[in-house]
Amino acid sequence: MHAKTPDKALNRLRRQIDGRLPIDVITTHYPDPDDQILLNIAFPRATHAALRTVADEAGQPLPIFLQLAVHRAIARHRSEEANRLDQAVQHLLTHTTASHLLAAIGRALTHTSGAAPC
Repeated sequence: MHAKTPDKALNRLRRQIDGRLPIDVITTHYPDPDDQILLNIAFPRATHAALRTVADEAGQPLPIFLQLAVHRAIARHRSEEANRLDQAVQHLLTHTTASHLLAAIGRALTHTSGAAPC
């Protein structure tokens, strides 16, 4: 699809498929020159209006407000996942030694599909 910017290409694609597919989000598969994955999200009118109100109250343009919200959510998810894994490891270590746990993890990783045997 030809367009002057990736955002314009996503908008053009959305207009072309509008009504043909139930698509809420269109995304690029590869990062743009700024190493960003682009999202084109179709919000219902009421949701869009509510988001614009919150963005205005925060003194930010809606695209920047949404970008920062997504970045915060991803960071929160990563932190929660790291904490969950830390707690799981600590729980496992109450029932075994670090060397046994490490050996078990090594075995599990080498027995996953597609992994080369050690």
